Amino acid sequence: AKQAADLFKSYLPVVDRPDYDALRDGQLTPAQFREVFGSVKSASGQNSEEALYQADTDGSGSVDFKEFAFWYYCGGFSEDFCLSEDEKKLRVFARALNLNAEEVDRYDRRFKKHDIDGNGSIDFEEFTNLITELTKVPAGQKLDAKRAQALWREADLDGNGQVDFKEFVVFYKKHFENTAGCPFECYYTSIRYVKPAFADYDYY
Repeated sequence: AKQAADLFKSYLPVVDRPDYDALRDGQLTPAQFREVFGSVKSASGQNSEEALYQADTDGSGSVDFKEFAFWYYCGGFSEDFCLSEDEKKLRVFARALNLNAEEVDRYDRRFKKHDIDGNGSIDFEEFTNLITELTKVPAGQKLDAKRAQALWREADLDGNGQVDFKEFVVFYKKHFENTAGCPFECYYTSIRYVKPAFADYDYY
């Protein structure tokens, strides 16, 4: 509600009166409301006149805060004001892949952790570190070079030598979430060193 309140008050004239409360007493004129509308991008596809008609529920010719807040949140504007530009892009991406916002945020945190230089993509060295962590390669062992290259070719869908966020999510979902009960790390679990039963015996 704070975003709607701040936006509403920012388009009202200053009233120097002790008993004046902008959210209680303030009214946006049609011209002021059109200015507000022009500053936001509607998810509903409305034009300014349609939006004004919808917002002015009592037909008074002006829009009070209660009317404005209802229109603001029902009209699809809250995301534009609550989120940063990067967060908005993530939401668009989430909808494109039929993911919820929580899932995309989780993938984003994982991706950024390994995007060491912060350039928005993961190179082969960063990718190797990522896979080493995700597959829980035992201490003292390295990710098999041929397997690393094979996974890299699979992850780098466009072959440009970088794995961007979308490529990362597709790859991650395939290998680390859709695992039918056996995570990808089983490969490395199976090759962990096992001490031979006869190792403690001295035959010489």
